[in-house]
Amino acid sequence: MVHKIFAKYDKDRSGYLDKPEVLKLLDEILIHQGRPKTTWNQFVKFFDEYDDNGDGVISKGECYNFVDRFINKQPRI
Repeated sequence: MVHKIFAKYDKDRSGYLDKPEVLKLLDEILIHQGRPKTTWNQFVKFFDEYDDNGDGVISKGECYNFVDRFINKQPRI
């Protein structure tokens, strides 16, 4: 599942999800759940929480954590 999600949203094929890519992913999940899109402040908090090493992008490993915590369990937003 993570590989499919990552490949779908890594539009530039950099091997990382940058903030615009993660924002699109998050908003699509929220809409699918019948929830409103995230605010910028919520997004920044969310991104910082899942960007474990603080490099400003989400790696595949960090994406695994996101999928486990956000998709498989209740979101924290």
